[in-house]
Amino acid sequence: MLFVGNRGLYKNFSFLLKTFSKWNQNKEFILAVVGGRPFNLRELEEVEKLAMKDRVKILGFVDEIELNILYRNCVGFVFPSLYEGFGLPIIEALACGARVLAADIPAFKEVGGSLIDYFNPANEQSLLSALDGLVEGKHKSLDNHLRDTLIHRFDWRQTVAKTHELYDKLDKR
Repeated sequence: MLFVGNRGLYKNFSFLLKTFSKWNQNKEFILAVVGGRPFNLRELEEVEKLAMKDRVKILGFVDEIELNILYRNCVGFVFPSLYEGFGLPIIEALACGARVLAADIPAFKEVGGSLIDYFNPANEQSLLSALDGLVEGKHKSLDNHLRDTLIHRFDWRQTVAKTHELYDKLDKR
């Protein structure tokens, strides 16, 4: 399983770690953690307390090629944030063909639409069920046409062009 990003409080990483440790007790999955600052003492102690030292791989920052490989080869990308302004890692994961489990929050619904499975980011059972569904093949199949449409919708060139257009309209007022 893959987690990408910072691990601040609203990112809900501790919830993911605790839930993953319960779910993974009789399984052989690893939680790969990419990005963010190095683990602090509290996080390292939590990993140790949960007996997850051999099941959590702290990869730190990786380059785009490595991140692409991780997205393409993970069993699933999990994004448990309690709130976000957008959700770029969801687009990255989908663009690479990863299956995505994300918190059921408005920003993620806007970004991921029907292409991803959602869980309640405050309910352990909800995430446990989503993880089970992912490995049991009950996850939504990735519709390539919908994925391509979504990726095109959030294309950087289009975003820059639309932003420029908006500034032009505001400037002409």
